[in-house]
Amino acid sequence: MRLISLLFGLLILLSNFYVKAQKFGGGYILAFSSTQIAGDRLSGFSKSGIATGLFVSSKIKNKISAEMQMLLIQKGSRTKANAEYFYKVTLNYIEVPINLRYNLNKRMSIYGGFGIAYLFKSIEKDIDGEIVYTPPFRKTELAMQIGGNYLIKNNLYFDVRLSNSIIPIRTYGYGYPYMNFDQYNTGIYFGLKYFFSKEK
Repeated sequence: MRLISLLFGLLILLSNFYVKAQKFGGGYILAFSSTQIAGDRLSGFSKSGIATGLFVSSKIKNKISAEMQMLLIQKGSRTKANAEYFYKVTLNYIEVPINLRYNLNKRMSIYGGFGIAYLFKSIEKDIDGEIVYTPPFRKTELAMQIGGNYLIKNNLYFDVRLSNSIIPIRTYGYGYPYMNFDQYNTGIYFGLKYFFSKEK
C-alpha cells in the first residue's frame, strides 16, 4: 500500500508539473472490463466490471511516450448464467499501470508495460451467500499488459488492453472447492481515453 501511495503522489506531482511547465499530457480513462481467474475451476471471461481513473504521459522520443495511470479497477470471476451452481468473486483494486506507448501513425498507437495494484476489497459468494472462511488473496498484484489506442475524434481515443498477473493473486488452498491450483487474474478492457491535453 505504501508503494501505491508513493506512486499516487508521483502522479499528482507530475500533474502539477504539467500544469506549470506544460511538458506532460494527461487525461481520463473509463473502461469496461471482462475478467476471469485462472485456477478457479471456471472458464470464460464472465465477470464484468469497470476501470476508471487518471493518467499522465510524457514524450520520450518522436514516436515513443511513457505513461502512468491511477485506476480504480474491478476484477474477479463468476459462473455463467447456465451453470449448474453459483459462484462469484469480486476483487476491487487501486492499480498503477506504467506503459511505453509507440505511435504507429496519427490515429493508432500500441503500448505495453506492467501494473502494480493494491487489493482493498474482496468478496466471494456462492448460492448460500458470502463465503467467510476462504484462502486469503494477496494484497498486492503485479501484472503485465499490452494494448492499443485508436483516435475517434479530437482528443478522444478508443482503448483496448489485455492484462495478466505475473505472480499468483492467491496460492492453492488444499480442500477449497473453488480452487484447483494457484490463481491469476486475466482481464480484457474496452473503453475511452480522453486527453485534456497531449504531451509536447
